[in-house]
Order: sequence, then structure tokens, then C-alpha cells
Amino acid sequence: MHTVNDYFDYTMLKKGQFLPRVERFELIPAIMSVLDMFKMLAESKRLIFTIDFDRDNPKSLLTDKQRFLQVLRNYAGNALKYTTRGSIGVSICFNWRE
Repeated sequence: MHTVNDYFDYTMLKKGQFLPRVERFELIPAIMSVLDMFKMLAESKRLIFTIDFDRDNPKSLLTDKQRFLQVLRNYAGNALKYTTRGSIGVSICFNWRE
């Protein structure tokens, strides 16, 4: 289903009709959903898959949740696709500029 949505978003972006859906969401549950999604695949490949979340990160974000998760899924999915042994670590750290 995510692939269909990704393609739809790409089509809308190409047409100049893409509008982000900005919302506030809790960051840790959203990130854990991605970890859970790839956990079984990592285990089947005998890989260690971890997500490191900096404790100074905000607890929630105001952004397009689906696009944020899409980037995280693509990043993690590609790492799992091309890694044959060892581990994969995703580190999430926000650098704030004032």
C-alpha cells in the first residue's frame, strides 16, 4: 500500500498539485512503527536493526507525518535491502538553528 501512495504522491508532485498534510504527531510511536515494520525482515536476514533516538529530540513534530515516515521507511528499507550481514543503525537527531 505504501508503494501505491508513494507513486500517487509522485504523480501529484509532478503535476504541481501536491499539498503537504501538516499535523502534530508524537515522534517516538511513529518511529517505533517503522522499526516494527522492518523488524521481522531484519531477523530473517540475521541482521540487527536499531533506531537510536536522541533524548534531546522533541517529543512531537509539526510536519507532514506521512512524508516523514515515507523518508524513514525508504531509508530503512534500502538499508535492509542492500545489507547482507551485520547490523543497521538509524540515528535520529535534530539539529536546531535559532
